[in-house]
Amino acid sequence: GVMVGTWPQSKADNCLLIRLRTAAGKLASVQAIFSEKRGDRDKDFLKGGSKKGAFFGIGDLEASPVILIAEGYATAATLHAATGHAAVMAMDAGNLKPVAQAIRALYPDKTIVICADNDRKTDGNPGLTKATDAAQAVNARLAVPEFAEGEDDKTDFNDLAGIDAEHVLKAIAEASEPPRVEPEPAAPPPVAAVADSESGAFTKHDTRLMRKSGSSELLKNLSNAITIVANAYPGLVGFNEFRQRIEARFPTKWRKGSGAWTEYDTAELADAIAHRGFPSFNMELLSNAVMTVAHRNPFNPAQDRLRALAAQWDGVNRIENWLVDYLNAGRSTANSDYLREIGAAWLKGVTARVLSPGCKRDDVLVLRGPQGWLKSTAANSIAECIHPDSFTDNIGDLSSKDSRAGIRGMVIAELAELAALNKSDIESVKAFVAGRNDHFREAYGRGERDYPRTVSFIGTTNDPTFLKDPSGNRRWWPVTISAPIDIQKLESVLPQLIGEAASRVLAGEPWHVKDERALAQANDVRAAHYADDVWTDAVLNAAKSLLRDKPPRSKYVTVAELMSVMGLRIEQQTIPAQMRVGGILRVNQFESKRKRIADRL
Repeated sequence: GVMVGTWPQSKADNCLLIRLRTAAGKLASVQAIFSEKRGDRDKDFLKGGSKKGAFFGIGDLEASPVILIAEGYATAATLHAATGHAAVMAMDAGNLKPVAQAIRALYPDKTIVICADNDRKTDGNPGLTKATDAAQAVNARLAVPEFAEGEDDKTDFNDLAGIDAEHVLKAIAEASEPPRVEPEPAAPPPVAAVADSESGAFTKHDTRLMRKSGSSELLKNLSNAITIVANAYPGLVGFNEFRQRIEARFPTKWRKGSGAWTEYDTAELADAIAHRGFPSFNMELLSNAVMTVAHRNPFNPAQDRLRALAAQWDGVNRIENWLVDYLNAGRSTANSDYLREIGAAWLKGVTARVLSPGCKRDDVLVLRGPQGWLKSTAANSIAECIHPDSFTDNIGDLSSKDSRAGIRGMVIAELAELAALNKSDIESVKAFVAGRNDHFREAYGRGERDYPRTVSFIGTTNDPTFLKDPSGNRRWWPVTISAPIDIQKLESVLPQLIGEAASRVLAGEPWHVKDERALAQANDVRAAHYADDVWTDAVLNAAKSLLRDKPPRSKYVTVAELMSVMGLRIEQQTIPAQMRVGGILRVNQFESKRKRIADRL
């Protein structure tokens, strides 16, 4: 993603630092854009990094029907802002074609538009020439910024947007196919080379493959299987760190799109490589090769999305008031600090869990309001803004492995109808949401492992008194909804809300509530959602009676005294009964203190 910081190679401050990745999601290099020129340079690249084919995406490439490819960051950012389409930064004209080929491999069915720099005052117009070549190579459309007389210093779409943003939209809408250059007839290849050229550049003759001593026969070992999977189908398999699974990154002749890798894919891959003249590997060996190649090529689309949204945040602070402005939370002087602090903290926590899986967060935002007020839909929309299909409301039995597997690779999990849970159920929920990792063995897996959580929890209820226990409620943030949620309004601003939350987390802000006024209001809010114990009147009447008979400086009562006045026999004054009485007192503003009475505490 884009960050602002110091560039150590030249000790320049306030630089834009842009991470450049390959199509497989692997970090290839970093570009630094200086805040002011240093000599004749305004940017720099990481020494030892690889530029060819590496790029930086702005917006959701998966969801966008059109992908725009431009040279520089400013141009790509302008195109994204003006059109709403995802945009890709290729860094320079020479990298347009390799990047276009990488994007076409990832998204074979999408419309790609190469957005040229119009270097009309430079010999050969390299911006337009290279863009045309890239568009021809991947069957993309070509958009060219046009300028009037006297605008000789203008070259790209960023310049065009500064003149009139409507011209940018018009140029993209009218992007056409580039002129075709008919290739000269080529001499037919040698007969021996035909099969290899049809199956790709990587063949069984590659010198990286291991062979039997004194023979050309390939060894059927793991090393060869890994080399073949990695090079015969480059970029096909990767490890999705968000979903925690191996995935196919693009369609093949046996599958229509990207997604989770299955045993069927491994079988089809075995057949495909055998038909290309490579050895027939057994399924277990090939599965291990796929696993190895995938883990060498990790990617995390949810983190990439958050970093992109953070880069696109407009700088307007919204998350302190989002519960009121977009979820219609009822606000008063008694809860204004509470809503401000918990709203910002919870939303920052959502992004923190994705950016730093397994980080500490054990709080639950609880939306209370009538059925049909779209509480669950709002939760789903928040998750969908970060990653498709990352919301679940079907956790099931919290003690089972399935419940833990079900929240893997999720952004938000809903705890529905909390009011229907009894006290022991609530305790189970509290223990469940406090976890930072889930330890289990997958179905058909070979061993148990830890899965750091990416999920945050939200509760929904229509009962105003859903809390069963007067103590131990610090994990719950109840919010009463005063009107049905406008989902369209919420979804229109979610990229900015999530972008702000992610930006602030990336900048090092905590996602835990520290404000003392907010925490004090939280206790009052929770007390209002506590279902009164049937003992409440008896406990309070007993306390009132005892305090009335005590001297002015002895305004305290013991739990033992209260239980005796209530008529509980000694054998009934159990530890649970003592905790029950103490909880009722705390909810009703009594303070708990330890005091020595007749040589006893």
